Amino acid sequence: IEMHLCAVAAVAAIASGTAGGRINAAPTVTTAGARPESTTLTVQVHYKRDGALPPATMHLRGSCSAMPFLDQWNAPVALAPTLGSHETLWSVKLEYNPSDQGSVLQFKVLLGGTTWQVGANEETTLPSGDAVVDVYPYFEPAGGTVVPYANVFSKELGNTRDLAFYLPPLLLENTLAAATHLLVMHDGNNVFNLTCGSCCPNGCWETQSALDGLIAGGKMDPAVVVVGVFNTPSRIEEYTYVKDPTYGGGKADLYLDFIESTVVPLARAKLPMLPNASVGTLGSSLGGLLSCYAGWTRPSTYSRAGCMSSSFWWDSENFNANVLDNGTATPVSSASFYLDSGDTGSGADDQAETIRVRGSLEREGKQLGEDLFYYLDHGGAHNEQSWGARVWRPLSALYPIEPLAPRPTLPRGEKPRISKAGPRNSNTSRWVAK
Repeated sequence: IEMHLCAVAAVAAIASGTAGGRINAAPTVTTAGARPESTTLTVQVHYKRDGALPPATMHLRGSCSAMPFLDQWNAPVALAPTLGSHETLWSVKLEYNPSDQGSVLQFKVLLGGTTWQVGANEETTLPSGDAVVDVYPYFEPAGGTVVPYANVFSKELGNTRDLAFYLPPLLLENTLAAATHLLVMHDGNNVFNLTCGSCCPNGCWETQSALDGLIAGGKMDPAVVVVGVFNTPSRIEEYTYVKDPTYGGGKADLYLDFIESTVVPLARAKLPMLPNASVGTLGSSLGGLLSCYAGWTRPSTYSRAGCMSSSFWWDSENFNANVLDNGTATPVSSASFYLDSGDTGSGADDQAETIRVRGSLEREGKQLGEDLFYYLDHGGAHNEQSWGARVWRPLSALYPIEPLAPRPTLPRGEKPRISKAGPRNSNTSRWVAK
């Protein structure tokens, strides 16, 4: 995207305030020399933390070639609270020349003028007309929380299992935020560092540490909730969609029906999630085979599929030969896929089988680096240690940071919307309490 340079100074026009320092209207910051028909981008910051006093001030720092008043992150711009929002909605209007549409704006929000927003820089492309972007920041460097949820019954399979939810720090701190994605991970008793009778018999992935690091480092969408679905003694049957002549199986569709009828609705009911939050799936070994099967056959539900060290050998490579038809299957799934394997141990961790599946997906039109991701873990084996060490790869590939999408500005006289997404209670044990 072409960056437009402006060799002009900055002028700030700040609206007058009321008693107590409350500002009635969003301050306007404009580029000196901007024509009367200048374009306005309104940045709205939604923030509330239960049990804490409202912020005294909010500022923005950033960089944009079309907005020299930002001075390459060096000039803080004050935001103003909206009347009636109880200091939960802050905004500022940034003006620029219409000819500068297409320029990229990056910024972060500061709490009290000194505490920086955690995670990636917010980013948006300046639109051609007046617009608004909504931001839901958080400021504490603490990580997310894993909350167990016991005894979930499946009417499809006639059995009961436990779940564990990872709640990201954004949702723990900012009670106006809501999750944009739900990731369902199989073998949930191995995914997090939990203590239970069936947890981590061969080691834990410690996925919560990977999530915390990716989110804080700005390498992953911060609004992803993860649910680990525990396996049962019927794991082989539940994770395979067709019978293998040696091992049996074939109940994966019933298991996926259970995920869709029970687990996903439970997450939506108990956690702060947007109504249109996407659902993805991730697993290893048979769980990887299951994830790829779900992503290919049910893309309207599972828009992302992470398939680690997948057991593509199952039933004489049935997935590649019969589900993908060696790259000729129709219709083509709209889901994005992540594939990986190691190259050591028995069968070299299905390295060859995984490469064949990658080739079939490419023949189906999937593009590496866009909606298909592949990684070969040299020295990696078919075990929990290898999967835990590289779980950050599918997480960051399938859930990258997305730029803010501007929406049309409000008609004259219409009040800014005050977000009410998510629960007002920050006690995570009550979020998922029965």
